Amino acid sequence: MARIVQRSPAWLTNTITLYNTQGPDGLADRRPGRSHHPFLLNEIQREALDLRLQSPPDDDGKWTSQKVADWIEATLGQPVHVTTGWNYLRRLTYTVQQPRPRHPQAATAEQQEAYKKKSRRSSTT
Repeated sequence: MARIVQRSPAWLTNTITLYNTQGPDGLADRRPGRSHHPFLLNEIQREALDLRLQSPPDDDGKWTSQKVADWIEATLGQPVHVTTGWNYLRRLTYTVQQPRPRHPQAATAEQQEAYKKKSRRSSTT
């Protein structure tokens, strides 16, 4: 069985023992730093953030992690890390809406086409 789940026999024995003694709660992630703290924002505050994110920010730019963190900080009255802003953007299913910048030395369309023509190999079938 351990080979099927690609784990050691000791891991499998320990997991089964935890499950048999503590049920599904015994399988919780016990690694350090993985404590599941409650959300900073309650449900009403999350809905307010979601509603706020549907309109442009005060500077008429785009919503960023920092701007969301600033909004949460103003709402809660306590400092909030920029990562928290990112987490709430992701939790509310918002995605990055800005394309990645183009490399300044990227080839032009003509150069790319010339490379494609030059790099074609002849078939030896």
